[in-house]
Amino acid sequence: MPYDVDDDLRKMCESGRIEDAVSFFELVHKGGLNLIPKNYAFLLQECAKMRALDEGKKIHALLCTSDMKVDVFLMNNLLSMYTKCGCMREARVIFDAMATSRDVVTWTLMIDAYIQLGHVKEAIKLFFTMLKRRVKPNKITYVRLLKACSSPEALDDGKRIHEHAIKRHLEKNKYVGGALIEMYIKCGSIKEARKVFHGVFPKDTVVWTLMLSGYVQYGRFREALKAFQHMRWRYGIEPTTTLWIIALNACGNIADLEYGKLLHTCIIESFSELDVCILNEIVQMYIRCGSLADARSQFDHIFPRPASLWASMIAMYKESGDQEEASKLVCKLDHLDLSSIEACSSYEAYGYHKEVLK
Repeated sequence: MPYDVDDDLRKMCESGRIEDAVSFFELVHKGGLNLIPKNYAFLLQECAKMRALDEGKKIHALLCTSDMKVDVFLMNNLLSMYTKCGCMREARVIFDAMATSRDVVTWTLMIDAYIQLGHVKEAIKLFFTMLKRRVKPNKITYVRLLKACSSPEALDDGKRIHEHAIKRHLEKNKYVGGALIEMYIKCGSIKEARKVFHGVFPKDTVVWTLMLSGYVQYGRFREALKAFQHMRWRYGIEPTTTLWIIALNACGNIADLEYGKLLHTCIIESFSELDVCILNEIVQMYIRCGSLADARSQFDHIFPRPASLWASMIAMYKESGDQEEASKLVCKLDHLDLSSIEACSSYEAYGYHKEVLK
């Protein structure tokens, strides 16, 4: 009769005692009890998670001496353990041994392992071998590969993978579509990214964030704001903090004070309390729009204030010719604790020492 030690193993692993769990498992195994497949799978998953290679090898050895039928699920867990531990030689031996039983998970695990090691060409080669073997890639396979192609030199490979995703009708999926948008943006093909974006349905905030940040990255600030408006009013999607920040950044870059104030009002209505990141971006937006009074009003209500924000405010007063107010802020800054590397480097990077302001 099969013996289940799942509860005992879980208790030990949850407390970080992977060695004890494997030792206990070996003891039960030597006792002649028929352990069930899920116990092996669980321990292999824990070894992969903790990068416990030595313990994983012990489980592998027990599998080899067990009379239990080892199915593709268990083999995939064994493969995953070796790849997560960075043992590609052992992983490849197992992968090759599974020649007649590989499923999409097997292929995706191996492809992802090559990608993690930076062997993108090998991963892509494996992908096309997978297609020749008539194994259909899943969403995870496409997402992993597309992320690996997110550099200009890999654009042609990314386009080939895109073509196969279209054949599988997956380019409209939010996960695959999002990976395509990200890839094209990182490769400098904003038009291709936009084309994919329009086809994705339904679009979640992750997809919107990818596209809007792409517009801002390439200086297409008005397009970013137009898309932001469509997202809110046409599709009824409530922006995340990140999306509000992107919109404020776009607004500041085109110095549209009227629209910036509208965004500020909407943000106040949307949040019961604003965090420092969004408050910082509101101040930066007013600075870029040239509204000193609004910027200072918001600045005075932020605590703690990032060092970069202090520098921006000082620069704003200096550039507007208000040397006195700039000096006052420097004096206030001098009384703060600037011992952190971040504060000191940010302050010095802008060059606003007392000597500069004399």
